[in-house]
Amino acid sequence: MRKRLRKNLSGVLTSEELGKVCNSFDIVGDIAIIRLPSASSVTAQSAADAIMSRHKNVKTVLLQASPVSGDLRLRRLLHLAGQNKTRTIHREFGCLFSFDVTKCYFSPRLSQERLRIARRVEPGETVVNMFAGVGCFSIMIAKHASPREV
Repeated sequence: MRKRLRKNLSGVLTSEELGKVCNSFDIVGDIAIIRLPSASSVTAQSAADAIMSRHKNVKTVLLQASPVSGDLRLRRLLHLAGQNKTRTIHREFGCLFSFDVTKCYFSPRLSQERLRIARRVEPGETVVNMFAGVGCFSIMIAKHASPREV
């Protein structure tokens, strides 16, 4: 998406500002989360508008305003465009996850890893996920494996 997003913004931003546009962004349910280190509000708003115009399933664009931190691995998110909401339903390999992106850690980039782990669970195993968060691994295992108990 980097080239496409930069191409969309090439007529709006200077080459210096284009250099601040991150390689990628996350789409979690119908929320896009972008990272723009030290970008101006004009850059952030232009990026948000470009995402909204290219991805019709995105209803909200949020700017990650702080790194992931703390025991719960949370980050501060600022509303940029679309609906002012942080709760979403994310679909992944036949599973639905409903959560608030400001209240728990979630990375869609780990989807293949979650499926890989679920496929490694042997039939009849008992699975304990002590730090489940949203419950991605537990739900994925329950859906795609045959554990005795999750």
